[in-house]
Amino acid sequence: MHGVKANRMSSRAQDRSTDRSAAGSTTESAPAGPALRRTLSFPLLTLYGVGTMVGGGFYALIGKVAGQAGLAAPLSFVVAATVALFSALTLGSLAARFPRSGGPAHYVGAVFRRPSWATTTGWAVIATGAVSAGTLIVAFVGFVQDITPLPAWVGVSTLTLALCAIASWGVSESVKVAVVITLIEVGGLFYVVYMALSRGDLAGSLAWPEFTALAAPGVWFGAVLSFYAFVGFEDVVTMAEETEDASRNVPRAILWSLGITTGLYVVVSVVTLAAVPLGELSRSHTPLALVVAGHGRLAQVAMGVVSMVAGVNGALMQIIMGSRIIHGMASQGTAPASWGVVSPRTQTPIRATIIVGAVAWGLAMWFPLESLARVTSAVLLAVFLAMHITLLKMRRQDGAPTGGTTWSPSWAW
Repeated sequence: MHGVKANRMSSRAQDRSTDRSAAGSTTESAPAGPALRRTLSFPLLTLYGVGTMVGGGFYALIGKVAGQAGLAAPLSFVVAATVALFSALTLGSLAARFPRSGGPAHYVGAVFRRPSWATTTGWAVIATGAVSAGTLIVAFVGFVQDITPLPAWVGVSTLTLALCAIASWGVSESVKVAVVITLIEVGGLFYVVYMALSRGDLAGSLAWPEFTALAAPGVWFGAVLSFYAFVGFEDVVTMAEETEDASRNVPRAILWSLGITTGLYVVVSVVTLAAVPLGELSRSHTPLALVVAGHGRLAQVAMGVVSMVAGVNGALMQIIMGSRIIHGMASQGTAPASWGVVSPRTQTPIRATIIVGAVAWGLAMWFPLESLARVTSAVLLAVFLAMHITLLKMRRQDGAPTGGTTWSPSWAW
């Protein structure tokens, strides 16, 4: 027991030492008060990563992707996953070198030593998280309003306060709540697969596309759409300061969560295409509910509830992610130090959590979220490009990492 504890203490010290040496002359101004608490294990972080991707995006997007790619829709998800893999490898390598909660903002600041660049990167990521959280909050309240005449401002305000409370509760507690919801989401996907398989001759009902479908424009258009269903793996790096042996476990969790999610998407899309006519699937706003439509009202209600819960989980994770970015920026001196203060009771950045929650609430209440959401993927792609450039710059600097920190294959650069 003492040996395990000593190893954990040693890994934490190594994380801090590695980060200090890598950052060079970058100014660190850690907020006053206690530090974040390292309680996340590799399995917990991996499930957290799966939860950031699986959810409302895939539940709604599969029909749209099928409308673009037809029966080759599973190939679109594979193509999108391959694109995401390159960014995952880059972020994992940077997280191994800089295991800090600031994520992309910290990487840019530490490598280029330009505070303005780090600030721009950080707020861009925070903005995408707040927009996503606001969008999902509004979607959930919309579902509730279909059942009961709840005023929108009451629903949005109540849900935002509840999510901020859970995110501030404690990292272990809030992540465990998110993981439980993730298991419900994944269970919903397995339920869809089971219901589809129960229809009998599933394979005989699907005319499999030729391999030449890879060259079809529809597959690539479908991949652009399906990429949104993989957005979220980048949030894993923001939990680095709360992860045990972060330099090793964060990169591994990114890859494992991306692999698990890809497998789920491919299997579910295949059986869904076999169970539901393509035209009907592409026109539906709730495509997965069509798979269970013949199994009674209870099955459809269950899928609707899972879809709603998935949206809430996504909003919670975006608030957690944004608060960690702000904490990291405060530590790096690119945001007010008071914003990154960690509560001595919960060991979470409560002020940063409130800031992200307030921005998400304001967006949900007063802005046309559809317009804002359209640019979310574009901004994230720009951030990913910045991460690739940052990694190239880091590898060309003197004292580039060797050994354990170059964990990903050389062809990924």
